[in-house]
Amino acid sequence: MLTTSVPASLVDSSSSISDAQVHRFMHDGFVALPSLVPAQQALEGRTAAMRIAASSDTEGLTVPTQEPVFHQIINVWRSDATLRGITFAPQLLAAVTRLAGGRPMRLFHDQLFIKYPDTSVATEFHQDLPYWPIQSDTFTISAWIALGDITPDHGCLTFIPGTHRLRGSASDLRSSSSLMEMYPHLAFSERATLPLAAGGCTLHQGYAAHRAAPNRTSEIRIALSVIFFPQDACCAGDWHVLTKQGGWRQGERFPDVFCPPIT
Repeated sequence: MLTTSVPASLVDSSSSISDAQVHRFMHDGFVALPSLVPAQQALEGRTAAMRIAASSDTEGLTVPTQEPVFHQIINVWRSDATLRGITFAPQLLAAVTRLAGGRPMRLFHDQLFIKYPDTSVATEFHQDLPYWPIQSDTFTISAWIALGDITPDHGCLTFIPGTHRLRGSASDLRSSSSLMEMYPHLAFSERATLPLAAGGCTLHQGYAAHRAAPNRTSEIRIALSVIFFPQDACCAGDWHVLTKQGGWRQGERFPDVFCPPIT
């Protein structure tokens, strides 16, 4: 197994994020960094991801729907050095450190999101944090890194600005109306669709509402999502695959060996 320690030298106090990008992240709940990871590194990650997806020995789970929304494989950093290099890329950790505003952060987990050609459906508007076994008021940052070019036809992310201030519950990823039934005004809200070249990244807060369209191309769409939360966050339940594997109880902090600190 790969080591879980994160050298302090990886987390530089400097960052390529501008003040305007920090403002957008805080005001809108998300921001795009078009070239966070070198394109070649992202494409090497894509090759590794396809190899993992083809293996039967993964921690994979597929959303249990009649039609595949996506194929999700968690904690690839623990078994693959190439993807671990992206999950713990110094520039990503520096970006998270700055956007966290001084909060000591740790990795929750990473995950591959794969949409296969002409077989996937939309991942409809939803907020991430209600699906996770952490306290509902926890500040989180999710990085969504393109392992290959991802256009609207591939199923890039679309966000609704300002929704990180809404404290909703888990919505149905298959239903285009599920989140709108909780917040009817969102049906008429501004949308921001963010295509990414290989190595591009979006970062969003836990309640920032977003969706991904179906993959309507002939190519596999692969993104690596990396989730960070404060080091003092506590487990709020055991319904998540990660907490079931780790056996953590409500009120317990997440152990460093599974969720390593980055700051």
